[in-house]
Amino acid sequence: MADNVIFHTRDRGSVLNKCSPLTKLALMLTACICLTAGSASFTLGLSGLMLVYAAVQRFPVKTFMSQGLVFIILAAFIFITELIAAGSPFLAAVAALRFLFTVLAALLFVDSTSIDDLAMSLGALFYPVLRKYAYLMASAVQLTLSMIPLIFDTAMTIKDARTARGESFLRHPVKSTGDYAVQLISTLLDNVNDMADALSARSYNPYAKRRRLTFSRYDILIAAAAFLTAGACAWTKLS
Repeated sequence: MADNVIFHTRDRGSVLNKCSPLTKLALMLTACICLTAGSASFTLGLSGLMLVYAAVQRFPVKTFMSQGLVFIILAAFIFITELIAAGSPFLAAVAALRFLFTVLAALLFVDSTSIDDLAMSLGALFYPVLRKYAYLMASAVQLTLSMIPLIFDTAMTIKDARTARGESFLRHPVKSTGDYAVQLISTLLDNVNDMADALSARSYNPYAKRRRLTFSRYDILIAAAAFLTAGACAWTKLS
């Protein structure tokens, strides 16, 4: 299931899989900021590089096209509104690309980063300042981010079950969508309650100290990529 649902981590033994979550987080944030603030030419260039990396990682594009339909609809909405406001198809396309590739940056980050590893790294990073509350923050991040794949898993399970029963959204789109939304919310609430019971049964302690993840030599490459991305963005913006 993890290879067929977006917002799941896949351990493919890539360079990113071997790097610290903190350097990958820095690279993702840098990419997102530069996509938003960079020039149109920089946005196109960075988008091309991200596409190349996604192809190398064998990112499941077909899965994204089917399960990430909401992002594609939002990108189309951004294109239309920007086209009406600016009157330029090129600028409208760039605005839509900025949104789509910001989402892709997040997907590539999750694709190569375990939520547990990210929580451990954040707890260790903020421990010198926040002390035990750093691990509470890490626990909150871990539980929050774990809900994202849970939502997509539940949505796909319900969709497959309704399709197997011969239901078609096209026959009664309004009624089917309403029933689907109600069932999704109800199932998610049940799953959250089950998760809470499981954590309580295991005496889960959000203040528990977490082990520190070490950096590897590959983190130097990721840090350099983040630095070069920020530098190229600033250069194209100022030139």
